[in-house]
Amino acid sequence: MARSTKEEYEQRCEEAADLLAEGFPGRVVVNRLAEKFAVTPQQARTYVREGERLAKEAVPVHDRAFLFAQTFAGLQADRIDARDAGNINRSEEHTSEL
Repeated sequence: MARSTKEEYEQRCEEAADLLAEGFPGRVVVNRLAEKFAVTPQQARTYVREGERLAKEAVPVHDRAFLFAQTFAGLQADRIDARDAGNINRSEEHTSEL
């Protein structure tokens, strides 16, 4: 297996950052990248670690707290809506994601 170029490495790390920002768990991102780019899980984890760093750099600290609070409030609202609609299983799914 040939080494990736600097451009390929950067693109893969950015893709990892994008997937993490979309809310995919790290293990899912590792599996997707390993399959997509035909690399080992160890190499895909390297992309994910760098992607985490890139994602953190892209969002200022004071915005992170706001984004977390906003996301948490949305999840709580979804859970309450599911419970009120009598959809307990759906409510429990959202709770497990917290």
